[in-house]
Amino acid sequence: MQLMSAITDKPEWERKIFDSHITAKWTTEIMNSGKDVTPKMMEWILAELKYKGERVIKSNTAIPADLQAALCKAVLPLEQVPREEKDYHPGSEDKVVNLVHPSLYPSGLAETLPVPKEEETNYAPDRERYYCEGFKPYRDDECRIVSYINNLHPERHRDLYKVLEKVIAKTIPLWDKTLDEVEDSPDYRIPYKEVEYLPCSVPEPGYEDNGEDNDDEFHERYEEWLSSRPIGKPEPIGDFKSKGEVKYPDPVRLRQQFRAQGLQVIVKLANIELTPDKPLYDGGSWHIEGQMNEHICATGIYYYSNENITQSSISFRQRAEFDNFRVRYEQDQFKFLEVVYGFPETRGNQEGPLTQELGSVTCDEGRLWTFPNILQHRVSPFGLADKTKPGYHKILALFLVAPQTRIISTANIPPQRADWWDERQGHRRDLTKKHVDNLLPVELDGSPITLEEAKKYRLELMEERSVLGKESNKRYETGDLSL
Repeated sequence: MQLMSAITDKPEWERKIFDSHITAKWTTEIMNSGKDVTPKMMEWILAELKYKGERVIKSNTAIPADLQAALCKAVLPLEQVPREEKDYHPGSEDKVVNLVHPSLYPSGLAETLPVPKEEETNYAPDRERYYCEGFKPYRDDECRIVSYINNLHPERHRDLYKVLEKVIAKTIPLWDKTLDEVEDSPDYRIPYKEVEYLPCSVPEPGYEDNGEDNDDEFHERYEEWLSSRPIGKPEPIGDFKSKGEVKYPDPVRLRQQFRAQGLQVIVKLANIELTPDKPLYDGGSWHIEGQMNEHICATGIYYYSNENITQSSISFRQRAEFDNFRVRYEQDQFKFLEVVYGFPETRGNQEGPLTQELGSVTCDEGRLWTFPNILQHRVSPFGLADKTKPGYHKILALFLVAPQTRIISTANIPPQRADWWDERQGHRRDLTKKHVDNLLPVELDGSPITLEEAKKYRLELMEERSVLGKESNKRYETGDLSL
């Protein structure tokens, strides 16, 4: 996984992977690097990447340069505000600026009720959660926002709405491939059924029945020898087979399958801003996006602008499942769990670490990539390249709600922001008639929420999610290895 990630970080890898001269050079470099890879593994890696080259889910070219420039321009009104009006994320030491963040004015604050509709709607049970927005796939490469984006004024930021429609339209094909990978990937790339040992340079100890050896000493020497034996690494069996060669479920095609009902997406825009006084970003913690009641199935991240920062990356890990573990091994010999599966200091039949680190993806400017929300990830630390000048890292994050599950969204709930309502009461042409004129008379149980109240609620929400996150991480990281 780490080698495939490193190769796909190379510029134009999806073209170069089909050039035998280039792949021969890559093979030589990797085989001479001392990495734990065999020639057979390298053949498999290149074959799989040729297949993925036609269905890439990490791309530096999915968003064209003109759309990237349009996004940079459209967010300027959100960025060019006085410092006292910036929404610094709590706990970030004023390094993370929220431009559009779902934690501000989430659902459940004013006990807002959905706008009544004639038809029945089967929504997931509601609890305080992030609002999502509705998007309708339109034509072959377009989509339309059919509701307001939480905390992004649809009139004042009309240009940004149009840009986001285009970015999301470009993201949908990558989400197809991400979810397709989840559906059609086999459980194991390399079948592994029995632990095999390589020839050992140290001969097997024998029992010396000459009065100088006893059972305890012999047993200790024998156990040391058993543990010192080199373990053979499993090799791929046969050649890599693409989806066309193996029977898998039907491919995921979000645009075609959900054109009528549309997609629900949670939108977040944030900047990490570093200065000579605060030159380092400490990175994030391991997490999966959202809560269960938000039903996030996939994430899209677009790094649309970097300036004067060192290399940044996002690491991934997964929880291994041993429910169907069927590997034959010698009694009490668990070293293979570390050598083959990467579990450090692991012993069988007891609680231990169950996570496997899968590698990382660099956060290059202009890169759009997607991943399923079954993997934990975290942002690595980074800092200013030139510590005498400021720098930044600008991020657009898009969280796709599982399209089979409809949750309460901004298409069903009127805006909760008091400042938006105050402007409308002052007869400004604020939100479009479709989204406010019909919503104003209906159920806000109490007054709209002020910014101060929303920030207070956000701290409570963050504390709740922090506690849940720690509990979830503990369950995710460890478990019983019932071998």
